[in-house]
Amino acid sequence: MNVHYHESTFRMMDEVPRITLETRTAIVDWENEHGITLPASLREWFAIENSTELLTEYSNSDRPISLGELRFERFCRAFLDYKNKMGVVPEGFAEDFPNAEPCSPKIGDG
Repeated sequence: MNVHYHESTFRMMDEVPRITLETRTAIVDWENEHGITLPASLREWFAIENSTELLTEYSNSDRPISLGELRFERFCRAFLDYKNKMGVVPEGFAEDFPNAEPCSPKIGDG
């Protein structure tokens, strides 16, 4: 299946992303449980089967967080850390949250 946000990553790894009904259902369940919609880039990443294992294999020494471990507070902290470190909003967040930070009370209001 084609991916938009992570296409170059998979090309570089010479891997084919696999998105399953199970992974997509897990995302919907997580969003319903937490009352927010994840940004498109995170939805895509967590929809990819074995995404956490791929990060473990190809990433630096940071420990990746699986969707099951992701909590809203942790999501906000990761977003803000990235924005502060890089000086920009992570790819995929800008189009999902054009008028608000994803950690504002307006997240998930549609």
